[in-house]
Amino acid sequence: MEIMNARSASAPFPDRSVIVTGGSSGIGLETARRFHAAGANVWIFDINPPPEGTDSAITYIHCDIGDEKAIRAAAAQSIGNGPLQTLINAAGIIRRAKTEEASLADWEFMLKVNLTCMFQLSSVLFKNLKAANDAAIVNIASIAALVPQTGAIAYGPSKAAVISLTKQLAVEWGQYGIRVNAICPGMIRTAMTEPFYNPETIRIRNSKTALGRVGMPEDIAKVALFLAGDGASYITGEAIVVDGGFTATGLHLLLQ
Repeated sequence: MEIMNARSASAPFPDRSVIVTGGSSGIGLETARRFHAAGANVWIFDINPPPEGTDSAITYIHCDIGDEKAIRAAAAQSIGNGPLQTLINAAGIIRRAKTEEASLADWEFMLKVNLTCMFQLSSVLFKNLKAANDAAIVNIASIAALVPQTGAIAYGPSKAAVISLTKQLAVEWGQYGIRVNAICPGMIRTAMTEPFYNPETIRIRNSKTALGRVGMPEDIAKVALFLAGDGASYITGEAIVVDGGFTATGLHLLLQ
């Protein structure tokens, strides 16, 4: 894994304000670290604190993103009335259950965390994003939005709705200089999923991607930084698949 500690003298995001939800672990944490290393002022909104050793310059704010009052309090504590250049909506969950065994409570909770919270936070921070004149929102969706993922009935629909929300916000807020894009990660190895990655699982999953490997959080974080940067200044309303060619290999594997 690439280690990013020191800030570059020619940082691409000097003093830009960045909020990362779900920033205490996995994709969110790696994204927060990379924005900080690139010169940004970074706040993490998460219900759990980041791990020990996380740079103290990355500010952690305890926030239940399912609670609108908590969102508003966290926004006031971090960005206040100032401009916000980048919002990374990385918080998300998955609850596994067969469709016929899934409860309505599980369905509603997954939609709330994976979708409704993105809408709420984006809405609360709209004035800050608008004030930046050139802002970017990056929503973390999933390839489960594009192809069915069995055993987790609400996950795919919630992530498909994230793509729809992304396009909606891109069209409505483009006039204010706010770009909105989504990333659809494939199989990403994080601390949360690490218990599933025994040698046989790694071998099988590697064999199902065109690039022959499972993804890591930095594979997604790099794309998030690109979408937030000047190189993506004419990109909005898109859902970028980052899966090592996993979704492209289906017919190839069938014909082997």
